[in-house]
Amino acid sequence: MRLHLRPDGLGFGPAEVDDAGVRGFHEHFDPWRAQVWLEVAGPGWRVPAEDGYREVRAALRARYPDRPFTSDWSGTGRFPGLVLGLPPGPAWTVLLAIVGAVVLVTGAVAGPVAGVLAGLGWTWPLARARAAVWVLPEGVRVGPAWAPLRGWHEVEALRVGRARRGVVLRVLGTHGAVRVPLPAATWPAVRARLRRLGGLVPQEVPVDLDERYGRFRAAAVGAPWGVLGAVLVAGALSPDPWGVWSVGGLVAAAVGFVGAAVEARLDGWRLGGIFWMTVAYGAALLALLLAMM
Repeated sequence: MRLHLRPDGLGFGPAEVDDAGVRGFHEHFDPWRAQVWLEVAGPGWRVPAEDGYREVRAALRARYPDRPFTSDWSGTGRFPGLVLGLPPGPAWTVLLAIVGAVVLVTGAVAGPVAGVLAGLGWTWPLARARAAVWVLPEGVRVGPAWAPLRGWHEVEALRVGRARRGVVLRVLGTHGAVRVPLPAATWPAVRARLRRLGGLVPQEVPVDLDERYGRFRAAAVGAPWGVLGAVLVAGALSPDPWGVWSVGGLVAAAVGFVGAAVEARLDGWRLGGIFWMTVAYGAALLALLLAMM
């Protein structure tokens, strides 16, 4: 790492500063590159957290115990996750552009109401894709902002597996398992905070089939609602609404059944997998009944 300690100060490449000129440190996460930067107040340096940063960070805290050492997550305990295995910044830009194009095309073909309903249908998977992990003194929260807080007494184990662009953290507890993909740059800070606040050490395991299912979770859960909304509006605007609703209902039920199966494969049956698969099966039977009328 290019940042190094000198006998009477710090050095960053050819630049140097004495101890009196160092006013504090702040760790910043860049969502566009999934990179952590160390900002040194005083000289105004912005240092990438590269290999060896863990040792340099420990040395800085020991050398400057009276200087503030803060981070983007020190107040809230929130660590942003990856979106479809990509940095959140560019991934969200692409996703919003795709969904916007889908909404515009749907609105142009089936009418503005259908476009609005299609956009509302895709709001759920987009919100689910904005997952993060909150490591708090009271417990840990994994998923979107409305995910329940799991107290430390409810957490049975923590497992982490290496992925192509980061790590996948799984929290296993009394209410099932939840997962979140995290950038490799923030994982050391997440691991340290889990150990400090919860007294838990994550177990490193290889990425298994569950994690591969998890990559399609958000789309699988939200797609049926978008299809169903578009089908309802298209049927209302069609001269043969029951024909459109019967065929479209079968399609929506099939997509919903796949989404429920993916959800059940990840979180287990007790978290609603059986319920939603039963609902999808009932919707398919209803659509068949309408088609036979």
